[in-house]
Amino acid sequence: MFVCFLIFASVGHFALDQETPQNTPEAGSAMIAFACLFIAGYAMTWAPIVWAIVGELYPTRYRAQAMGLATASNWIWVSHLLSPNVQNSTNIFAELPHLVLHSIHHRSY
Repeated sequence: MFVCFLIFASVGHFALDQETPQNTPEAGSAMIAFACLFIAGYAMTWAPIVWAIVGELYPTRYRAQAMGLATASNWIWVSHLLSPNVQNSTNIFAELPHLVLHSIHHRSY
């Protein structure tokens, strides 16, 4: 992940035309590719650790409630962070959390 970020920053600083980025489409494509590789690396390594910690942190008696609360908190924050962008977005993945919470009328418990 560090290497992807280092290449992303180097291409953005040294190869991308800062005044008119349209003049350097190869640099923009390289930055998009390394941003996707960084996200893929994060999603496969660090991101799932939170769910393992929450799943193992609480005793068995409270584990289901804790996982439910963690999942609800995750969906609520995603919904609130994406809600201002939903009106201007045509991306179904950006609209999905808002649509799910709206369809269940915020009764996620």
